[in-house]
Amino acid sequence: MNLGFARSCLTRNSRIPNNRRYSFKFFAPGLLYSHYGEEDVDRARFIAGARSLDFSLDDIQEILALREQREAPCRVVLDLLQEKADEISRRISELQRMKAELHDPHRLSLTFPTDDVDGKNCVCHLVSEHPVKTVN
Repeated sequence: MNLGFARSCLTRNSRIPNNRRYSFKFFAPGLLYSHYGEEDVDRARFIAGARSLDFSLDDIQEILALREQREAPCRVVLDLLQEKADEISRRISELQRMKAELHDPHRLSLTFPTDDVDGKNCVCHLVSEHPVKTVN
């Protein structure tokens, strides 16, 4: 396995072509071409796909290590997919709650003057009075 090739595929937007033979030209003295086997390409394709699903580099490293130890990483991948889906659901719920919180002051502020420099009787007052959430 050529680790340089795998590392080059760790960027979020990596694309791996579908053909079976790969050659990459280098402009260094003595290194004109490097040839990568099918295993290298499959690994790079997995890395690119995992990054596109927002798997962390540590997660990918763990999965690849399991494969190298001849252990099936399927359970780990399934758990990570579920964690990501749950995380997205939590974030969507949080964003929907925030959206509702924004609509209430907006509707109320439409009745307020927009020229209150001191901010005592305008939308700025509503924002100042909005409860601050503490982070645990």
